[in-house]
Amino acid sequence: MNYRSYKKGAINIHFSNKDSQKILLDGLLLRPNIKLNMSGYDQEQGDVTIDFGTVHVRNSKIISFYILNETKVPAKWKLQ
Repeated sequence: MNYRSYKKGAINIHFSNKDSQKILLDGLLLRPNIKLNMSGYDQEQGDVTIDFGTVHVRNSKIISFYILNETKVPAKWKLQ
């Protein structure tokens, strides 16, 4: 995935009095690079399957993991 994309373009504005104006644009798209760190799991193999084991529906189980944004891109996200 490309985490940084540059685009150039322009906005052309045409007025009713037949005047026109061109505004040049430079755009930069930054994508955050979110990493998941879980102690006890071998993450070198790529995809990691999290096994919660056998849990009864009236019980709960807690697994801790850490989420890290290594880029300087502000990212708004949530877990549900």
